Amino acid sequence: MASDLVQKYILTLDVGHEIVLRDVQLWEKCPDGSPVPDKVVKTSAVLIGSIDINKLPFWIGKTHQGRCYSNSSTTSAFFRSKLMRKRRESRALLIEVSAVGTSKEYLIFYIHPRDQKTANVAYFELDLALKRRLDAQMVDPKPLPLHSPNSTSPVTHIDSIIRRTQLKRTESSVKLRTLALQRDFKRKFSSMLSQCILSGLRLRDVHQRHYDELYKFTYEASEFAFRREIAELEEIGLEKIQDCVETLLKLFTRS
Repeated sequence: MASDLVQKYILTLDVGHEIVLRDVQLWEKCPDGSPVPDKVVKTSAVLIGSIDINKLPFWIGKTHQGRCYSNSSTTSAFFRSKLMRKRRESRALLIEVSAVGTSKEYLIFYIHPRDQKTANVAYFELDLALKRRLDAQMVDPKPLPLHSPNSTSPVTHIDSIIRRTQLKRTESSVKLRTLALQRDFKRKFSSMLSQCILSGLRLRDVHQRHYDELYKFTYEASEFAFRREIAELEEIGLEKIQDCVETLLKLFTRS
């Protein structure tokens, strides 16, 4: 890394689906005459989504530009997979950094086309001052200064987009986890039920002509009997399944 850079942050980055990247280091040039930071700030961040860096709106300013490094192979591989491929030259990642000072910060991570071979990840902070000024002028025709200590900026459009995106990601993660739990529960139940039915049929020496039909009837009837437990993902013991299967097979095979 360049010797004129100083380390400012180490991020713990949540990229969704319960995946967290460690050791996301942010390095910047220290302005001439400015003191070197005494310590590196450690904080958390969340991946909001991907954007096209060539289509940023005109009111987006760029501040605190720097480089991103990491000693974690997992973190490095993530950024390479998201940003390095040729068809994704204009792709960038929007990241929300937890409040360090008075407000949250939004960073754009990208790889410049000339750095595609070296995979040097760069970043800059979004400067929304112009956007907030334009929003304020739409609410109040009287021009407001760029930084007014006595004014409170209205909620910006980008903030609402970010909140909606985060909500969708949360809902999607919950839905995926629920589907995974339902799938695992159904697979476990089906396996135990199938074993019980096959054992019961073997013990009764059922004729091959009726074997498949009895298996199907018993399986469907058992599944119906446990419909509430299946819907609520309530644990069903093996003995309970065996009792149900035995009762049904006695009914279906009585002469």
